[in-house]
Amino acid sequence: MTLIVSPIGEDTDLRAALEDLKLGRHSAAHDLLSGTGSHWALRTSRSQLLAAGAGEAGVFKAWRDEEPDSAHACMMWARALTRAAVEAYRKGERQQVVGRAAALAQQEWRRLDHLWPECPVRWIGSLHLTQLPYSAAYFDPYAQRRRVPWDQLDDPAMHFRGPWPLLDEVNRLRRRGAGEGEGRRGLGRHGQGVDRP
Repeated sequence: MTLIVSPIGEDTDLRAALEDLKLGRHSAAHDLLSGTGSHWALRTSRSQLLAAGAGEAGVFKAWRDEEPDSAHACMMWARALTRAAVEAYRKGERQQVVGRAAALAQQEWRRLDHLWPECPVRWIGSLHLTQLPYSAAYFDPYAQRRRVPWDQLDDPAMHFRGPWPLLDEVNRLRRRGAGEGEGRRGLGRHGQGVDRP
């Protein structure tokens, strides 16, 4: 047995899609995500690894421009924009740059909500954006409908503020069969024709 030290592990389809993305081609990523279907935990992890390992995010923008009604292309472009916003913030970029990247990412996550409302990755992406120095409620498309104060739990013993409604959406989808691992990890960092299968 060979030890594989890679987040990709033995997922040969994911490995092939990443190689294609590095060459500027998105067809293998499209096929991979289409084949993933509604296996939400696998979709979440694969899309995270595709966004992290693709190299240049421009391939996702080109894919999104080429297939504007593709939920897969929209999700991957939103993933890339989210990574760019968080990285810009961590590198100390000007607030205008971070804000613009965050707004573009949020716009794309909301577009995904219209293209494929069942997909939980949009909530995980919004949860990642709460690491930025803005009100977490800004990244919740349903913030106006929720109770106030937005960032507190009903339990008075829990004094910590956080993006609880976003995590609740991830948990709600998990109960319907979606994975929640990445959403919980994102919470830990807080404060520091549609193309469907």
